[in-house]
Amino acid sequence: MKTLNQIIDYTQHLITDKLEAYSKCLNNYYRDINAFIMIRNYLKLTLELLNYYRDQWRDRPIILLPEDAERVITITRWCYISIYSIIEYVSKEIIRRKNHPKFRPINDRLKTGKRVYLINILYCSKKMNLINQDVYHKWEGLTKLRNCITHNNAISDEDRTYNLDGFQIVFEKDKMLKDHWDSFIDIINITIELYYYWLQTIIQL
Repeated sequence: MKTLNQIIDYTQHLITDKLEAYSKCLNNYYRDINAFIMIRNYLKLTLELLNYYRDQWRDRPIILLPEDAERVITITRWCYISIYSIIEYVSKEIIRRKNHPKFRPINDRLKTGKRVYLINILYCSKKMNLINQDVYHKWEGLTKLRNCITHNNAISDEDRTYNLDGFQIVFEKDKMLKDHWDSFIDIINITIELYYYWLQTIIQL
């Protein structure tokens, strides 16, 4: 498990290295709806909050209390939910602009004002062989995580485990998710990587 300093350093790395590079790659194609710029802004806010709490706790004899960990989890969880929403919104706009024939079912729904979710777009991408079953399974886990937090107070309605590149998301029926204070910063990194991978396939269509 990462220390708070390591969480802060890792968040800074995502902002200054990874997201900076990924946003530049996308600027040539979708400059005005570049999700990585939006994600970077949310991570900057997250970093500011984490730094604030580190400063508040710096001179305490007890470095970490349970409520301290809960604050870090809550801050990074908020960030993850925001990032997922950004990706969902921007992905719909990219599919609309791309207007590829194989995405016609998605675009038909968008044109008629029907709801389209990120997982619908990813399912269509799987059918087009833009992503494989393993990648789709990871997105299913990330989507379930977002929905569980947003709509069910982080309490699962089923037993299910998702493996995401060495990281596990474990759902236990009728139980609240068990998170370490560094869980969501790792989940955010995985989400960014999966989204970047998906975008590369879309750009090449």
